[in-house]
Amino acid sequence: MSEEFCEKSLSVPIRSLEELKTWKPLTDRTRSQFVQQCFTATGPGGSFREQYTKNVPKTLICHDMKGGYLEDSFIEGCSNAEAYSFIQWGIIDIFVYFSHHFITIPPPCWVHAAHLHGVPILGTIITEWDEGAATCSKIFSSKDAVNEFINSLTELTLYHNCDGWLINIENSLEETLIDNVLYFLRRLKQELVFAGNCGKIIWYDSVTKDGKLDWQNELNAKNKDFFDSCDGIFLNYVWKPIDLANSAILAKERIFDVYVGIDVFGRNCFGGGGFNTDAAFSVVRQYNLSAAVFAPGWIYECHPIEQFKELSFKFCSLLFPYMNLHGPNSLPIRTSFCPGYGQGKYDSGQLVDNKPWHNMSRQQLQPCLAAVRGLFEIKGNTCDILKCGSTNTF
Repeated sequence: MSEEFCEKSLSVPIRSLEELKTWKPLTDRTRSQFVQQCFTATGPGGSFREQYTKNVPKTLICHDMKGGYLEDSFIEGCSNAEAYSFIQWGIIDIFVYFSHHFITIPPPCWVHAAHLHGVPILGTIITEWDEGAATCSKIFSSKDAVNEFINSLTELTLYHNCDGWLINIENSLEETLIDNVLYFLRRLKQELVFAGNCGKIIWYDSVTKDGKLDWQNELNAKNKDFFDSCDGIFLNYVWKPIDLANSAILAKERIFDVYVGIDVFGRNCFGGGGFNTDAAFSVVRQYNLSAAVFAPGWIYECHPIEQFKELSFKFCSLLFPYMNLHGPNSLPIRTSFCPGYGQGKYDSGQLVDNKPWHNMSRQQLQPCLAAVRGLFEIKGNTCDILKCGSTNTF
């Protein structure tokens, strides 16, 4: 990470309610043309592909790795070509950028890459422990307080061009606040949609309708009010098949809005995670439910970095039978398949810069490698198509 980047070149979270209240968007004059392009990136055809997958179970990826905001926080990229990257957009339906900060704003490089491939990208709002309970007491103290919070969130969402939020309250609440929590979920979606945003709001299975912090691992009477007030629920990971059966029955026609949590680290998770994540996926799909894959960065964190591309390919290939394959939203296609990193940069096939680089804001439309595994030869630890490092289109 170079010291040449100034503070304005970094993507950062919002760490407190007070910080949110003082947040102001940068003016266009203070934003570089490149940053402007990152924030306003849209997918091919300018729309999401959800319309094509309305009647099938979905796949949500929740990216949680080392606290977030690593090399991806540098808006204009960095020189570490081996930094974490994601290219398998063709088999997922929603991407969530997650961290344990109060408001996790997806860095613009992730917004660009997701929208380029027609995938909605959500940030995360999380409160935890005693500090989180105190924050919630302020936010949900009255409808006026809720409306003030929503107004700030709406402005933040539109400015950063993300498509909604995962709401994760990991602390107990006073039962008297629950009505305002439900009001918050409904009203936030309404305001975002009214402003022209995707406005997708997903609730994490944590707090119950009586304010207790009590993970249910299924959709039931204790958390259904939250489910009914937003676009879906992300179930906790410690489920058993009977919990999925119960969830499917209760969800009825909204069965695809139940996202069953699968922890790739395998913490008390069915199947044990890792390269056995497909075992949990298989059970989830047996009940026709959607899946929420948490922390696939395990591949990068827990294995030699030089094996990341090969092992990421292996991981996605194992899950491919349970996922929906998507193509671009419109034609014609212009791409050099640049993954957003490389050991050099090329122009019309000629090397113009031999310095390593990484910037997913430069990523171009990617093929679904998990779907065409047999078409590409793996040599050593690298798939040949991932070695382009080009910034050209053709």
